[in-house]
Amino acid sequence: RIYLMKMIDFEAHYYTQDFFDAIADREGIPSFRTSDQSMYHGGDGRIGIRPIIPKLLELGEKRIQDMDAAGVDTAILSASLGVEQLPAEMGIKEAEKINDALGSAIAQYSDRFKGYAVLNVKNIQSAVRELERCRKKYGFVGWNAFSNYGSQNLDDPDMYVLFETVVNLGMFVYIHPTVPVADCFKGWGPALATSGLGFAEDTAVALTRLILSGIFDRLPELKIVIGHSGEAFPFLIQRLDDAYLRSKWTNLAKNKKMPSEYFGTNIWMTTSGNFSVPAFQCAYDTFGSERIMFGTDYPMEDMIRSVEFVDKLPISIVDAEKVYYKNAEKYFGL
Repeated sequence: RIYLMKMIDFEAHYYTQDFFDAIADREGIPSFRTSDQSMYHGGDGRIGIRPIIPKLLELGEKRIQDMDAAGVDTAILSASLGVEQLPAEMGIKEAEKINDALGSAIAQYSDRFKGYAVLNVKNIQSAVRELERCRKKYGFVGWNAFSNYGSQNLDDPDMYVLFETVVNLGMFVYIHPTVPVADCFKGWGPALATSGLGFAEDTAVALTRLILSGIFDRLPELKIVIGHSGEAFPFLIQRLDDAYLRSKWTNLAKNKKMPSEYFGTNIWMTTSGNFSVPAFQCAYDTFGSERIMFGTDYPMEDMIRSVEFVDKLPISIVDAEKVYYKNAEKYFGL
């Protein structure tokens, strides 16, 4: 390694065997197809996960061994896609169980693991209670929200109470991509629908909707993190500002500041799963080293590769420290 310093991983994922069993070969979304061990998340969002299932299921020593091999000190873990897509009654039950599994792992490895709650929001009040439970019982640090919940958007008025609860509990939100629901993302497979394009597009739309809804003006202490070197925002932010100024003619947008301003007060991004130096450079030049944290997207991505990518970026040791851990300490108390 080039740098020998503390590392806090803002994006790492897990599943439980109980969850796989609950959704095995079911009709509807999500579904785990046992014949080829793939997950289905709607549209063209079928993802083969056979090679990484053992790592997804590991919430103990073997995961810590992988962290040690890469030099990662702390991982903030979240369940991957699926719980949020289930019908309300089943989804609420499975969310509790999968959060409990992480809570137990944190209790055993409190110096290495922290947690994001995953929620099924088809019953908002139940989701609020589950978020409160995860914070008070297990000390979870955030809510792993998804870029869409089918017919529900993060900026829907009934979602506001969840963001308000996050702020009141001293937590933050990590918006993780999921498969877009729009028909234009169907027909050409996962390269269009998932991490190739759809994931970034869906997250960018979700966060832009939140900005334009005025949520950061109503909740100025709200902190939101997105992954993958900013999910296209570094490239688009100037045009978004320009369009916002023109949109004042319609009086639809409710935000009081320029969209770019919230990236200096309320929004951060991580390096997770994007190994493009030009993409990172765009984020770095646009938003600065104070707005970027380290993320691996493990086990969807290789943890050592994630570390080596950041180690070799053309940034100073001072900025590397910010990315790896100092921003996490300064802004999130981790």
